[in-house]
Amino acid sequence: MADSELTPEEQAAANRALARRQRKQEEEEEQMIRESGGDENVTVCIRVRPFNRRELELQKQSGETYIRSVIEMPEGMGGKVVCLEKNGENYSVVEEFGYTKSFWSISEDQQPYPFAPVTQEDVFEAVGIPVLKYAFAGFHNCVFAYGQTGSGKTHTMMGDFNANGGSLEGVPGIIPQLCKELFERIERRLEHPEKDIVRTIDVKLSAIEIYNEQVRDLFYRSTPGRTKNTVMKVRKHPTEGAFVDQLAVLNPKSWVECLKLIEAGVSERTVAATLMNSESSRSHSVFQITLTQKESIHIRSDDPNDRFSKPVTNTRVSRINLVDLAGSERVKKSGAQGQNLKEAATINQSLSTLKKVIDALVTNSREPNPKKHIIIPFRESMLTMLLSHSLGGNSKTTMIACVSPHHDNQEETLLTLRYANRAKGIVNHTKINEDDAAKKAL
Repeated sequence: MADSELTPEEQAAANRALARRQRKQEEEEEQMIRESGGDENVTVCIRVRPFNRRELELQKQSGETYIRSVIEMPEGMGGKVVCLEKNGENYSVVEEFGYTKSFWSISEDQQPYPFAPVTQEDVFEAVGIPVLKYAFAGFHNCVFAYGQTGSGKTHTMMGDFNANGGSLEGVPGIIPQLCKELFERIERRLEHPEKDIVRTIDVKLSAIEIYNEQVRDLFYRSTPGRTKNTVMKVRKHPTEGAFVDQLAVLNPKSWVECLKLIEAGVSERTVAATLMNSESSRSHSVFQITLTQKESIHIRSDDPNDRFSKPVTNTRVSRINLVDLAGSERVKKSGAQGQNLKEAATINQSLSTLKKVIDALVTNSREPNPKKHIIIPFRESMLTMLLSHSLGGNSKTTMIACVSPHHDNQEETLLTLRYANRAKGIVNHTKINEDDAAKKAL
C-alpha cells in the first residue's frame, strides 16, 4: 500500500519505525567510530567554484569564445586534482595532487564535464555528515575553509539560505545543513528512551570574529554593555587550550532557532567591497557548537543490606568548530586602499602564520625524536592560537581549500593547492571526551 493510502495512525507508526531504524543505524555507526581514535592526518578537500561575473567579463574582453578551467578533476570526487597553466592558447599540466575529496562545482553551461557538478548537499554529505557522527561519538571536530578572496569559502560554509517556515530553502552551505541534521538526530535519540537510562542532550552556540588581530563577540547583543567593537580577552586553559574569556554562549532549542542566531551573528561580521569580491570578508569567523550528552542509570548494589541504588552519570562533550577564514589577496588585484589595505595586510599576515604553523607541525610529525621537534608558533597570531587544538591537537579536522577556475588566478590557485597538500601531513591526536569510569559502569 502506498504512503498516500495509509491512515494517519498508520503513517505515524511508519514514521516511528523509520526513526527507530535510523537511530539504530546511527548508534551502530557510532560504535564503530568510537574505535577510530588515536593519531590521524588532517582531512583535506578541494572545491573549484564556477566562473564568476568578473572572470566571464575578462573572457568577453579577450575575445575568447571558449573558457576553460585551469583545474581538472579526472576522477570526480575521488580526490585527484590536476593544475593547468595557460600559455597563449595552450594549456599544460603544471602539477598533480591527491586529496581526500575533490568537488567540481562548475556548471555544465560554463564548461561541460564528464561528472555532474557537485552541489551544496553533496559537499555536506561528504564533510558534514562525518563531523556529526564523530561529534555524537564524543570527538572534537573542526572544519575550516581556506582560499584566496572570492574563491567560494563563505558560499561553501554558509551558502545562501532561508530557514523561515520550518524548512531549509535556497542553497545552504555546510553550517546550516549541519545545524538542521544535528537537531534532527537529537530528536530521534530522545524520542524513544531506553529502559532505566535517562539521556539528555544539550547544545550550546558561540561565535567570534578575528578582525585586525582582535577577537570580537558576534553575539555581543546578548550581553548588556557589550558592543561590536568590544575586544575580548583570550586566555589559556591548562588542558583545553586557548579560549575566549566571558564569551556569550547561547542555548538554541531547535535548528530554526540555531540558524536564526547564526544569521544574526553573520550579519555582524565585517565585510567590504573590493575589485575581486563585492562582499569580501575582512575577518576570520569561528562558530562553535558544543554538544553535551549525558546518560544516567541507577546501579543497584550487590550488598543485600544496601537498599539504595547508586546513580552513575556518563558525560560526553564534543566541540564542533566551523571556521570561515578571510581570503588571502593580492592588493594590486583587489584594489584595497585605506582601511581595506590595513585589513588585507593583517589577513595576509595571519594566514602566513597559519602556513608557518602547518609547516612546523608537518616537520614535527616526520621527526620520530621528540627532542628534535621545533616550537610551533601558535602565539604569533590570534587565529592560530585559537585553532591550536584543531591543528595537531585533540580534534578531527577537515580543511576545504577553495580555488578559482580562471587562468587570471592560476598563480594563487597553485599556491592554494600546494598549501593544502602540505596540510595533509598534519597529524592530530584524537580521543573520546567522556568519563571513562562512568562509561564502564554503564
